[in-house]
Amino acid sequence: MRIGSSKMMPDDYSSHLVSLGGIYWNAIASSALNELGLPIRQVANWDTKGRQYFEVAEDGTVIQYRPVPEKKGDLKILKKDIALFARAVNSFNRKRSITICNGMYARGTYGAVRALTDIRFRDRNAQYLREGSGDSDNYCILMRVPIVNGATLTQGWTDGDNFNLFE
Repeated sequence: MRIGSSKMMPDDYSSHLVSLGGIYWNAIASSALNELGLPIRQVANWDTKGRQYFEVAEDGTVIQYRPVPEKKGDLKILKKDIALFARAVNSFNRKRSITICNGMYARGTYGAVRALTDIRFRDRNAQYLREGSGDSDNYCILMRVPIVNGATLTQGWTDGDNFNLFE
């Protein structure tokens, strides 16, 4: 069933949950990222230039992953977005999962969704998740989503340094 987070009933929270979109308009994504204990935090202060990024804390080091804009004349266009795909046990019902597809911008969210739905990439990306996450029930991938000539391209997670898997 497709419903907005503001229309969810109490029983909806204990089902399998899928959250699409950013933390500032999607209350489920925001609270889930805080509760899941994943090493990733999204910072999206849209009022301050340069304060839009994903932050990863691992082994005492904090790394920021930022979208890449490109200036063309007077226009600033997005060349690469940063996106998150996360899957974890639903804390409201441990027999269910929560899946989050979220980008700094809509292009990133779209790229995260396409990584597991695009017929050319979904099988190998899903296999990569199975092999890379091991026995972990909670994992996430932070990925760069390229935009070329206005088209959001799907990423193959086995193709090198365009992503990072975290548990």
